[in-house]
Amino acid sequence: MASTRRAFPRRAAALAALAVVSAAATARAADVNPALVEPTLAPGGIWAVGTTPTPTALAVWGELAATFANDELATRTADGVTAGPLRNRLVTTLIAGMALPEVLDVAVGVPLDVVEVPGADGARDGEVALGDVRLEARARLLTPAPSAGGLGLAVAVEASFPTGGSAPFATEGGVTVTPRLVLAWHAPGGGAVALNAGFRVRPGADVVDLAIGNELRVGIGGEIPLGHYGLALLAEVDGAVGFGDSARDPSGVDARKLPLEALGGLRFRPSDAVAISAGVGAGLSEGYGAADWRALLSVSIGAPTGAADAAPVDLDADPVGPDPVGAGPDGPPGDVGPGTPPDDADPGVPALPLPGEPGSPEALANAADPDADTDGVPLG
Repeated sequence: MASTRRAFPRRAAALAALAVVSAAATARAADVNPALVEPTLAPGGIWAVGTTPTPTALAVWGELAATFANDELATRTADGVTAGPLRNRLVTTLIAGMALPEVLDVAVGVPLDVVEVPGADGARDGEVALGDVRLEARARLLTPAPSAGGLGLAVAVEASFPTGGSAPFATEGGVTVTPRLVLAWHAPGGGAVALNAGFRVRPGADVVDLAIGNELRVGIGGEIPLGHYGLALLAEVDGAVGFGDSARDPSGVDARKLPLEALGGLRFRPSDAVAISAGVGAGLSEGYGAADWRALLSVSIGAPTGAADAAPVDLDADPVGPDPVGAGPDGPPGDVGPGTPPDDADPGVPALPLPGEPGSPEALANAADPDADTDGVPLG
């Protein structure tokens, strides 16, 4: 009987310790954000891939971006069964930024997460929580002229802070830092192709049998104008290499730590200051963060792409100087002003004669009424 009494405290202590370990593992599993695709905080980006626009000093911008992702995370139980601890997630991010004088831009993103995870008896539990606030500073090292386009280069550092609520997968549980290199080529008439590469330093976490840790992140994307009406085609591929390692997952880099996802969509610019974007995406690998499918929608206002501030361009290199805004390669009929040579872009457009020269309005009037008495009768 005495031995039974002595065994009970030991069993209770063991059960309590097991409960503590289980709770800690559950909490640690929740303290990770596996997202691969997050909206860039800089203006003029594709989706997660940033470009290198040239904003004017003290220009401000704002954006509301929403991403709905299905099955961003897959794990395996001890018997080899694949499970999805994160069923669906809707993340709505409010972004605001400012271009400081010289070459520095700063921006902040505040996400709101709606998370759906598996519940008891096959049910689904939904929770709403604030996500981790993101802050980015970006230095423009090489800036293309807004009117001429060209190559742009920037260095950005993004940090996230553990402001996320209690919802699973809404927070990292610590600070993350992601330095990033942004290389982009901007076309003179709009559009861009960009390559981003960075390294994310983040707290380590285990989700069942999957270790999530530091990552190498790469993205490539482009915006291709579709002629008139302010439409553009968007395309992007995002990938990462995860270096998470733990006692539960000692395998190092494997297929589940190599997420790859492709995105495509359309962008509509009713004006230079407003852009509305919509798209869809799908994972190309089973890596964590690559969703089975994804839908995206964003509205940006005041994004300083530089097009509105572009200086007038002298389209035909004539002595008159810049052609008026809205003029085509030939400017108004007969070129921008009198006496200029035919346009280089269209040699068939004649130059208007100078006042008094044959063919000018004055010369035609003198020929019709030489005595200049306005009666229309020659010398009468």
